[in-house]
Amino acid sequence: MKKYCRVRWLLIAALIAIPFAFIVWRLAPERLYIDAALFERKNNDTLWFDPEDKRDVLPHDQRIISEDVEFSAGEKYIKLKIEPGVAEGWHPSRPRLIVPKSGEGFKIETESGLVATLEHVVTSYPVDRNLLLHQVFAYPGLERLDPDVEQQWLSDNGFSHREYRKRSFVPELSFHFIGDELDRLDTFKVLDRNDPFPRKENSLSNQHEVSPAHERILSRPVAQWHDSPVDMYFQVSPSRYQKCDLLPKLGDSVALDGFDVGLFFMQEIDADLDGYSYSKDSARYERGKKNQSTTIIGLEFYNRTSFLHAAYVRAHLGNEEILENAKLVNDSIWQPFEFACKSEEIVKIEIAVFNASEYVHIPLAKIPGLPSGNYQVDNLLDTIITYIESTPNARYNIFAFAAEVAGLECYFRIDDDGSASYKGRKLGSIVQSEMRRNDVFRLVVNGGVLETEEVSVDWLWRRLIHW
Repeated sequence: MKKYCRVRWLLIAALIAIPFAFIVWRLAPERLYIDAALFERKNNDTLWFDPEDKRDVLPHDQRIISEDVEFSAGEKYIKLKIEPGVAEGWHPSRPRLIVPKSGEGFKIETESGLVATLEHVVTSYPVDRNLLLHQVFAYPGLERLDPDVEQQWLSDNGFSHREYRKRSFVPELSFHFIGDELDRLDTFKVLDRNDPFPRKENSLSNQHEVSPAHERILSRPVAQWHDSPVDMYFQVSPSRYQKCDLLPKLGDSVALDGFDVGLFFMQEIDADLDGYSYSKDSARYERGKKNQSTTIIGLEFYNRTSFLHAAYVRAHLGNEEILENAKLVNDSIWQPFEFACKSEEIVKIEIAVFNASEYVHIPLAKIPGLPSGNYQVDNLLDTIITYIESTPNARYNIFAFAAEVAGLECYFRIDDDGSASYKGRKLGSIVQSEMRRNDVFRLVVNGGVLETEEVSVDWLWRRLIHW
């Protein structure tokens, strides 16, 4: 009888344990879900600039007057808003695009006088903690230099002593130029043509000067671990500018070559300004803590037939003091400028506008020197990450890293109390490990944004039922 009871209880325990084990298996970390299809590469064979696009500015001839501006000064914020419709109805031009020809040895020669040649491309990435791999390739063929020549080149150009940006853990591209007026090469953008979502157009992160005056190396991290055609757009700062003077009187304007400039707004406030955001029809400031007078003036750029790069503005005061401010204009038709003075102190407004910006387009068939397994991958989760680490409460976590590599945005933050490092592993495997380590059960992509999704009863039911 006792033996029979023991067998019965064992059967009952088995009947309970088997479904429980099944549930645990179905919901175990190894079975956690990542929507990998949303990380797959998609062909997006488009250029940021189209070399065949010859469009010019459609003139914006509608003047902005003071009545078109809504000004409000609250306890925390100061706002300017242009009347709806005033800032509409015009079509900005693009900067001139210079495309070097391979038959000329990829010599860059711009209309504004910049002459340069791209000699080398350097790919750098971490392979262990505090250990970087630098590889130097001759352009345009991207043949890697011989080991001895490469080591000497790296030593001569200071790469052996450069610190890597550990917060990104992505490859860094460096471009070595030889030529004249290279200080005008000040920013560049890198765009992946096969990006599933358009990347931010980030500008230069670092510039590395070399000893000869006619050489320059520009560097920046590139959130790309896979093979894909890459387009670089190097901005050439203008060398020509136009100057004019305006009186501190609303409506005063001057006609220049390619555009007119006028004063449509002038307002004094009793605070300093801390923080600034701008759009095509509004600007917002955050009040600072100092109790001082600040004057905001609004300049408009209309009747434009050329691309405007930047405006440098000087406020001449009655006591012969000169205050300066500068803003990028690009495709905007107005810009506010702020000066720490009373409005009545300004006797003249001096303006210098650069309107001959150019971009040099240099293509790469791929990023050279990546791990061999990263070429010809169909899913970005299969790319091999040579080294990455996560530290406690790091603002830049590995989920943000995965989103950046996949061309996504990521805004959520994980309060991580531990640390982990991964070497030579696939991105998907790293993300799975981080999900288990941080109790993240589900990741989804909504409109190009990587997000966590709460585990609901419906999700648990679907998880149990569907294989």
